[in-house]
This record gives sequence, structure tokens and C-alpha cells, in this order.
Amino acid sequence: THVVRGNEYLSSSPKYNRLYEAFGWEVPVYIHCPLITDENHQKLSKRCGHSSFEDLVEQGFLTEAIVNFVALLGWSPADNQEIMTLEELVEKFDYHHMNKSPAVFDYTKLKWMNGEYIKKMDFDKFYEMALPYIKEVITKDYDLKKIAHMVQTRIEIFPDIRDHIDFFEELPEYDVAMYTHKKMKTNEQTSLEVLQEILPVLEAQEDYSNDALYQTLLRAERLQERICYVADPYGSIRQADDTGRCHRAYGGSWKRRVSCPYP
Repeated sequence: THVVRGNEYLSSSPKYNRLYEAFGWEVPVYIHCPLITDENHQKLSKRCGHSSFEDLVEQGFLTEAIVNFVALLGWSPADNQEIMTLEELVEKFDYHHMNKSPAVFDYTKLKWMNGEYIKKMDFDKFYEMALPYIKEVITKDYDLKKIAHMVQTRIEIFPDIRDHIDFFEELPEYDVAMYTHKKMKTNEQTSLEVLQEILPVLEAQEDYSNDALYQTLLRAERLQERICYVADPYGSIRQADDTGRCHRAYGGSWKRRVSCPYP
């Protein structure tokens, strides 16, 4: 009853209608979908090097996230909900709400959406999918499940895991001068003292999610005035975190994104 195709075929519809009529067939309802373009507003094409569905899966994207993202290209639900299960998409989809203008395939947004799906994954399923990437990097005798827990909320695609955990094998080089900051009134010595004092607290920490670490450091601040600085009470700790590369900045705000390089 319906024919769904790209709007580049809109101009040929009268010819198809004549054929239907000539054969005595009922003319179907046409649904013309907007074109999908890249960020340069060029039509997506495999010949031009654009990724196919299979390519995206190989790049570490989840099938559910890809389907969710593609469904929103040129269409949006009435309530503007973005993260939806397949069942919700089936329930809410209405082709009458499709846009006429071309839709841009925003790779950055796809990665964000994939990260949201990864955060909500059942841990056992996530661990099964993440394990090959972890084993590419980790050769020492570590608790791999604990490492997987650490990265689940910090990655957008599975290959991101490598850069988040490589410090477990070898601490990257860094300049200790990064701990000297006039505004925060810190230098190498005071920063070292802060790190030495907070280390036992972090070693005793079981939950290494961002929110749990943040609350732990808040309690440490109330107990230990030594780590309370005027401009940034956790400057040294965050600097140490930066050398471990196990955090990700969100909108320039560190408040709820504190983490630590110790497993």
C-alpha cells in the first residue's frame, strides 16, 4: 500500500503512476524520505568513503544506537525524546512528521548517543563486548572486571577503551611542572602532600563511579583542611587524574567528573 523511497525520486512519481494505471493496479501511497548528507552537505555514498551500517558496527557502535540515531534523521517524535528503544520507535514513528529538508549525519552526536546506550548496558553484556579491547592493552594480572566497570561510563565507542586504560601497563610521561599553579597556590611539594594524604582514601574506595568519587572527596575535604584550596580544592588530584587519562571533561565542568588513576 505504501512505497518508501528517497525524495530524489519525487520527480519520477508521475511516470510510475502511469505504469500502475496501465496495468490496472492501485496507485500506492508514496513516502519520500529526506536525503541524508554529511557535514559538508554532500549525499552519503559508499563510493565516497562514507560508513555503512556494517562499518559502524565494526567501529564499535551498538546496533541499537545506530537504529535509534538513523530513525531521528529527518524525523522527531512529538515529545522530542531522543533515546528510544526499538519498541518505542515503532510506537511513536509517524511519517507525517518527517522533514522535507535534508538530514545531516552528525557523527559526533552518534558517538554521544552510543555512549548513552553503553552506560545503560547490562554489565555482563558490556564486559563480554569490552573484554577483547581490554585484553589488547592489559597483560598484567589485574581484575579486568573492575577495569571494565571503570570505563563503562567514560567511553562512547568500544575502541575508546584502549586510551582510557593504557596507563595500567605503563605510566605516561608528564611534566611535574603541571602541579605548579599560582592561582591555586600550589607547587610540586604541596601537591605531593595532597596526593599522599588522599591516596589511602582512594585505595579504600570500592565504587569508582564519578559521583561516588566526588562524594568521597567532599568528605575528605571536610576532614582534611590541607586539601582545601581557594580556587580549586582538588587541583592536584585532578592533575594526577589527567596523567592517567581516565577522565573525560564535560562542557568544561569538573564538578561531577572527578576520577583517579588508581584501580
